[in-house]
Amino acid sequence: MQKHINIVLWVIIFLIFSGHLQSTLASEKPWVKTTKTNKNITTKAVSPEVVTNYKTTSNQQFIARVNHILETLRDSGTDVNASVQEEVKQQVSREMLIEELWSRQATKMGMVVTDFEVAVEIQNTPQFRKDGLYNPSLYRQIILGQFKMSPEEYELWRKKARLASKYKQFVFSTIKITPDELKESYLAKNGNLVNFDTNKEKYMQELTQEKFGIIMNDILRQLSKQREKEPGVVEIKQEAASNAAWKNLFIAQEIALGGNPVVAQTQLSSIETTYSNTSACGYAILANGDIFFAQGKYKEAEAQYSKLLPAGVKGLRPFALYNIAKTKEAAGELAAEARDKDLLSAFLAPEGHWALAHCYEATGNTTETKDAWNKAAGALSSIRGALQVYYGDHNGVFPIKLDELTVKPTDLTQNPYINEIPLITLPNHQGTDVVQYVDSNEISPNDFTDSGGFVYYGSKKNAKTWGTIIFNCTHKDASGKPLYEY
Repeated sequence: MQKHINIVLWVIIFLIFSGHLQSTLASEKPWVKTTKTNKNITTKAVSPEVVTNYKTTSNQQFIARVNHILETLRDSGTDVNASVQEEVKQQVSREMLIEELWSRQATKMGMVVTDFEVAVEIQNTPQFRKDGLYNPSLYRQIILGQFKMSPEEYELWRKKARLASKYKQFVFSTIKITPDELKESYLAKNGNLVNFDTNKEKYMQELTQEKFGIIMNDILRQLSKQREKEPGVVEIKQEAASNAAWKNLFIAQEIALGGNPVVAQTQLSSIETTYSNTSACGYAILANGDIFFAQGKYKEAEAQYSKLLPAGVKGLRPFALYNIAKTKEAAGELAAEARDKDLLSAFLAPEGHWALAHCYEATGNTTETKDAWNKAAGALSSIRGALQVYYGDHNGVFPIKLDELTVKPTDLTQNPYINEIPLITLPNHQGTDVVQYVDSNEISPNDFTDSGGFVYYGSKKNAKTWGTIIFNCTHKDASGKPLYEY
């Protein structure tokens, strides 16, 4: 029975918070056909402590959401006992926190949700329509009766929710899968290319969604940590020019979604020239490049992305660098321009460096390939450096477990050796931060799970391997060297 209740809870919460906007990943990437799912984003990326300490910006809104779900559960015949009520409260609190984190990040990156967008959403919500037309009286009746909100409160909530959704849409739109990458991944998963052409579009959707989930979960972990240090409420500011620019950007995306990318690109180019001083300009440039990339016009796509390299909108340069790396990978060219310190600090750094690695392999540049593999895994060298510092601080003793590197020292004026074990994405593996601990005096792939992540030798009795950290991956680079030997 409890299992059934949990399933009902997840379904209802998903429908209310994810399905309310009737958004699909097709609208997140309007010029590419995709399927409707956000299943790869898990709220587990936010620690329970952060959720427990989370104070909602509107207690009234929190109560309204909880009551709405509980009423729906009761109507479905579910026994809403104290345990169920507490679970609903925890899930709502978690969902509201995640919404705040996405909204905060969107605001930092200059994103804007206009009144026009909210109006379009409300007027097209089926619950607010009668006889096929939007009904203002029905709208007010439902939000007051079910959500206990005034129109102003409801529309402010929807604006914040759309801002969070806009950030997710932007990240999803950034993800690129090259033809060769798609084929390599399919081969690695299935062992052959049988039915590849038949299943290509479906597998493209699955791989994109998989990458999307990995990236968003990693961002969620980082943002939840930042939030503890940067408390505050998301403030949505708009100016007339910015409002007009974002309204036109929204319309352009809808046009592209309707299957007319040429007209959409005309609109996007107009935003670039007419509203060059607004934050919407940079996103219009990226969207224009994304359309070219989807059409296989990699030179044109690169030209768009390159416009953001000199300065660009705050926070967009790393995304532009990543996109340039992917366009050059797709075109089979060496992406030297993407070797930039800004890319190293971006959320998409692992993806960008894998793109570089493929380019280097294509040109036979094994030295650069090795460098790209190391960078893409991110922080392998930083963990090794942290181990050496720990070794020096503890009189020549390495930690038994890597978790000891992330523990804040008793002297509160100091920081941990590293903040966290980094999530990495190795070739033919999903992103992971899992560490396999091996007790052996020899490094042998026979001891590995070959599941990505890291392998650590923390046993002092094994002098040859003690304190060694390597990749948990037996795949080889272009020179034939296994990654675990890096």
